[in-house]
Amino acid sequence: YYENVFDAIQYVEHDKKDKTIIHKIHGDGGDGHEVIPFIKPVKAVGNIEDWLTTILNTMRLTLKYHARSCAAGVFEARSDPSNKLRPLVDSNIAQFALLAIQIMWTYETQTALEQCKTNANAMYSNALKQKKMCSKR
Repeated sequence: YYENVFDAIQYVEHDKKDKTIIHKIHGDGGDGHEVIPFIKPVKAVGNIEDWLTTILNTMRLTLKYHARSCAAGVFEARSDPSNKLRPLVDSNIAQFALLAIQIMWTYETQTALEQCKTNANAMYSNALKQKKMCSKR
């Protein structure tokens, strides 16, 4: 019944020993769906409204944690994107892998735009760099 309450969640994973403890959320998508472990377990006891609110707040905190971790990974990957971008993408779920790529692209493009005052080829160089990163497998 979680899919009726929360968008894009198929089900949650309960502890095998204590069924009141929820550890992970499973997204929609059938085979190969994304599984996101909570940053802290949620105890489903008491009024349903209360623990559903706790699930919602824990989901928000978990996603915020992953977004922050992703942004930190982009900072590290900037030093050597040709070697560090792939591990960053592979270590995140699809939504955050895409966020990492978007953050990196925005940073690189903004930097190139700022350099246009002193370097006429800044945007061209940036376009070549982006093309190289996109074509790398």
